[in-house]
Amino acid sequence: MRENDFITNLPVPDEYLIELGKITVMYGALEFSVDRAISKLSGYESMLDWRVSIMTSHLTFQQRLNALGALFEQVSESYPNLAGYEKVIEKIKKVQKQRNKFIHSMYANGDKSEVGIWSLSARGSLTIKSQDVYIQEVRNVSVDIDRVRLQLEELITASESYEKSA
Repeated sequence: MRENDFITNLPVPDEYLIELGKITVMYGALEFSVDRAISKLSGYESMLDWRVSIMTSHLTFQQRLNALGALFEQVSESYPNLAGYEKVIEKIKKVQKQRNKFIHSMYANGDKSEVGIWSLSARGSLTIKSQDVYIQEVRNVSVDIDRVRLQLEELITASESYEKSA
């Protein structure tokens, strides 16, 4: 095997790699929006306060979601525009699962030009899952991530508008 063989012998077609890259980038944007929401709901004026950044940089995404949910719960009575935050949190959890499915799997081309993924889980016992994946499924994940990110941003900007009008 020559040094550059991997470049031309990738485990999946380029279109899948592009879509996986979009998932990664959009999920990073969602993580930033969650941190921003924590900052705003904590009462800081700046878009993302450095004190919040210090704390959230040490938290897993699940811990950030837990903190975000608790903050929403505590301030939602004062800001009616935050109604419906529970649905947004549930959608974030859903896209987190979708993202993990595609980012933490092993990929390979199938015999008939389909792409398959394999994943392992060992929670109590070893489970191996495999399935064919179609490009549109992968594309839909980055779209879903961006939609929920925008819904979270709408909630936070609605609370900003409410603060200014109060």
